[in-house]
Amino acid sequence: MKIDKRSILIFIGFFIFISLFTCTREKFSESQLVHYLDSQEAIFEQISVSMGEEYWKLYTEEGKADLEGPKQQFATLFRNETLNSTVNTWYSRREKIKDHTLKRRVEIWHNILTGAKVNLGEEVLSLTNQLEAWLAVGADSKDKPSPEEQEAAALKLMKLRNKKALELGFVNYAEMILEITELGSEWFHSFVEAIDESTLIPYQKLLEKMKVEQNKTDLGIADVRKLMFQYSMLSRGSQITKERMSPLMRETVENIGIPFDTLPLQFEERKMPSGIGGQGFALHIPKDFRAVVTPKLPFGSRLHELGHGLQWMFTTVESPILKGYEWSLGNDCGAFAEGMAETIARFSQNPEWLKKYTDLSEEEHLDNKVKIRSLAPAYFRFLMNIFMFEVEFYKDLDQNPEELAHRLQKKYLLIEESSKMPMSLANMIYVSYPLYVQNYLIGDIVSWQVHNALEEKFEKDYAFNKEVGPYLRETLWKDGELSNWQIRLKTATGRELDIEGYLKSLGL
Repeated sequence: MKIDKRSILIFIGFFIFISLFTCTREKFSESQLVHYLDSQEAIFEQISVSMGEEYWKLYTEEGKADLEGPKQQFATLFRNETLNSTVNTWYSRREKIKDHTLKRRVEIWHNILTGAKVNLGEEVLSLTNQLEAWLAVGADSKDKPSPEEQEAAALKLMKLRNKKALELGFVNYAEMILEITELGSEWFHSFVEAIDESTLIPYQKLLEKMKVEQNKTDLGIADVRKLMFQYSMLSRGSQITKERMSPLMRETVENIGIPFDTLPLQFEERKMPSGIGGQGFALHIPKDFRAVVTPKLPFGSRLHELGHGLQWMFTTVESPILKGYEWSLGNDCGAFAEGMAETIARFSQNPEWLKKYTDLSEEEHLDNKVKIRSLAPAYFRFLMNIFMFEVEFYKDLDQNPEELAHRLQKKYLLIEESSKMPMSLANMIYVSYPLYVQNYLIGDIVSWQVHNALEEKFEKDYAFNKEVGPYLRETLWKDGELSNWQIRLKTATGRELDIEGYLKSLGL
């Protein structure tokens, strides 16, 4: 069939028109997406600020805390059908989004909305609020049910979370958290395996040494806790007296070029729930950071909370969803956040810092360093014993938690003795911060790696170099969640998490 030249030109013209129209429409759609997300993130930030204010009341008892109000507001926002369909559509085609910031916003929104489908379901939310009220400091005992009823409620909460996670296609709730907080289930399990294998023999030797020193044939959980106490005393600045803590916090950050008195922060001392020594609150990033700590919290742990604040107070990214508010599961990577907090805490272990601010001789410092290295396997395995309980329990919530705890104790702590303290699911860690403890261990490695990079760049006296603070702000803090945590770490240190190097540094 013969097609004349005019028909061909008409066809080509029509094709070009359609192509241009599609291209224009594509750009317009992305622009509209930006405006839509802007509007939703303004609401998101407003609720996040309210949530921070209520949690501040909960821990400081400065007024009656209303956690349910902001949570219900989050639930309303995250259940919005338009928001969910928009995010899901763009998430499925995220690789085609040219603007990195927009792509990242879509990814974080998807993580948050996934978590919300579990955590903010009506029944889950109601039960969480009830348990938090029972477990809060100062909660009236007459308003609490029996310990058995609290345990039953906590188990019911776990089962509800697991059911919802399964409905979303995850293996279980614990694995869901690993995915949406961007650790990744595969990476996490290989990480645990590496730590387990490298610490087993050194830990066994440590226990054998302890048996000889104490003239015992068997050790109990109390003996392992002694090792943890020794590790904490050596690594947490226990030699810093209470009256020196506040001025030394100021001086430590000013030494690296951060003007302390200009920071929008507030520290308070209060009694805290069991298992929690301190808590930092980003009420409004970057304008308002507060922390509440127990009166006996050691200096290094106080620096840790300040480290959380410095990350948030120097976040300059404009998008609220990328600022890293901690109130919505999936909004940040807890391991990286703990790494940033521990980066500041680790200054209290720096040799030059210790030389200036403590009475330790160089010989004593080296001796402490050797002791910390020898105790590290106990610290690692103690943490694994804690966080692997949640990982294993969510695999089968019908199993006996006491029996599981005992099996894990034998595996990670090599202790046959049954704990005299009953296993309790009605714990703020399981209720409000599920599957979070591993972040402290990963965060410790992050901080070690950052300090290594600082020494390479600024030499051994980096703890007194005023270029260090600006470097941390520029490479690790200012962009919030704009990039995956491993990318941020690589930008600042030249490599992703160096587990092998960290273990080698400890002789493991």
